[in-house]
Amino acid sequence: MNWRVETESDLRSLVTSGDARESHIIDFKRQLGTSDRERAEIAADLASFAIDGGCLIIGVEESQKDVFALFPVPLEGVVERIEQIAANRLRPALDIRPQAVRSDADGSHGYVVIDIPMSGSRLHMVSGRYYGRGEKTRRRLDDAEVYRLMRERTGAARHTLDALGEELARNPANGSRARLLGAVEPLYAPAGFARQLVREDPKTILAITQRAESFVPAELSAFSPQLGELHRVERRARGIARTNLDEGRTISAEDPWKQEVASDIEIQVSGAARFLASRVVYEADVHRIGPSLIIMDESVAAWSYRLVGAACALAERLEYRGQWGLGIHVYGLAGSRAYREDRFYRGQSPVYNEDTFQQITTASFAELSEQPHVVVERLVGDLIHALGTQGKYPMIYPD
Repeated sequence: MNWRVETESDLRSLVTSGDARESHIIDFKRQLGTSDRERAEIAADLASFAIDGGCLIIGVEESQKDVFALFPVPLEGVVERIEQIAANRLRPALDIRPQAVRSDADGSHGYVVIDIPMSGSRLHMVSGRYYGRGEKTRRRLDDAEVYRLMRERTGAARHTLDALGEELARNPANGSRARLLGAVEPLYAPAGFARQLVREDPKTILAITQRAESFVPAELSAFSPQLGELHRVERRARGIARTNLDEGRTISAEDPWKQEVASDIEIQVSGAARFLASRVVYEADVHRIGPSLIIMDESVAAWSYRLVGAACALAERLEYRGQWGLGIHVYGLAGSRAYREDRFYRGQSPVYNEDTFQQITTASFAELSEQPHVVVERLVGDLIHALGTQGKYPMIYPD
């Protein structure tokens, strides 16, 4: 279900299509209410959604089971009151994104769509209690559930690091001296979360990866290896892949070009995605320097955008609004430099003095979909700074 509602027509289509249903990730309220008890109820709803992420829509009533109707409410001050509830009644305060949607018949009335991102490492308390979501309703969490959820959240960074370590362990033999490995993880999803998606038409991965490619800025998309070079779809033990590797996720020792451009994107039944990209570093005769190792930092940035785009595409397809872990590991960098050139100046960046670069981060669905440049900067910003090539990336570092 897509709850991105921008107009009354969008909301009407949602409630009349039969797709509207209260669930673990979406709920509807007829009105905000003005009493202290009603505000406490809204606060508890917000806290319960913050565990996995979700959406609360004000101005829709359920007339009978799973039958909903629009009920426009006065909009004056309502967004501010919701923000005050999130700031003052939850501990710690909750960052939410309420959006007013005006009624076509009367612009002073309408609806409020509250996007509630997953809160990462924190749980939110209301009047000394923690709340979670059942399939359709809010419920109070007991001490054991609170303890389990807090342990899961504190282990999120380790989970993404372990995923990168696993990718290093299964990195195919043969190939270029330098590669990028990437991992995308839905941090708190249940086991087998994407099994049905993976078992659909194998070409489903083409749609997911094409959606991910839409995140790559045009000025970076031409750097090899490109998505178009991954010309084959393959079933795998863990899921399904778009790849140019040989069968069985191998690379022939007799094909130098395939070794040079070997790349792979794998979607797993867990909802995770794995990435492999070669040709991160190449040899070139650089003006005024001579033979040098050149790092394709543009390619590293492009593949980082593909990671972010894949996480967003999977979140959309799986209706998952929880946190995502993202990580990249690049090896074979020692002694390489990025090359910078324009009509007026030829120069070079500093030599990179480490063999590897690794970074992990977490991101909410809202960040992935609305601020992908920010997430990419968290992934590769330190590498770009070390190479001194910020000027190549106005989309990440605007003036």
